[in-house]
Amino acid sequence: MRKQLLALLSMIGLAGWTVPAHAQVLKGSKEATKKASTVKQAKAQKEASAAASHAAMKDHKAASDASAGKSAAHIKMEKSAAEANAAKTNAHIKMKKNAAGAAAAKGAAKK
Repeated sequence: MRKQLLALLSMIGLAGWTVPAHAQVLKGSKEATKKASTVKQAKAQKEASAAASHAAMKDHKAASDASAGKSAAHIKMEKSAAEANAAKTNAHIKMKKNAAGAAAAKGAAKK
């Protein structure tokens, strides 16, 4: 009877041949007498494990973010130091050019 029902459902597209077939549980069998406390304990254990995993991932992300912030600050500091050094160098070059230009103008005025 079950195969006929599955064939009918399969023909109308509501089920496939891969529908799992479960055996009926008889009263008094080991599966039927599983205590609710056992089920609750297993569920609580899974939830505790998931919570610990979530907390570990959260801590790792926080540590990564802090490390990235420190790295970004270090890069920003190095960049500003390099810009300040470049500005000093440019000012020194300008000063030398102005002095050379003034010396050339002074030498041209003497002639």
